[in-house]
Amino acid sequence: MSWIVERLLIDKNNIRSYQALESDTFGKLIFLEKKIKELYDSGYLSDKEMEVIKLMSDGYSVTEIAQLLSKSRLTISNTFKNACNRISFHLGDIYTDHGFLNELQDNYNLTDIEIEKVKNRMNSKYRHVIKNNRSDL
Repeated sequence: MSWIVERLLIDKNNIRSYQALESDTFGKLIFLEKKIKELYDSGYLSDKEMEVIKLMSDGYSVTEIAQLLSKSRLTISNTFKNACNRISFHLGDIYTDHGFLNELQDNYNLTDIEIEKVKNRMNSKYRHVIKNNRSDL
């Protein structure tokens, strides 16, 4: 339900570093960050969810976060996924998997086969695999 929310958060540093300020992806990230802050301030997201979201968006892996917070990898992964699902549900539209796929199909004239490939990637068991791009490790 929330692949695009997850990707924007996980790729935050790369988006901020390499995307032009007027890019659609950068705009989506800025909007998402603003809405996450609003959701947290309203009590919709917990302190635990915000801590995991922040660490994930700062480039830490699930394993690193689990060690930092003394939790299991499964707990961290589930916390992140569930928080992203709740954010996606709240925002709707292109921040849901269905809305994102519709946007891709409309903007890039993708075929049904190409959309299926995207769906398969979005539903892959490796959807949370993060490349470590931090220079401080």
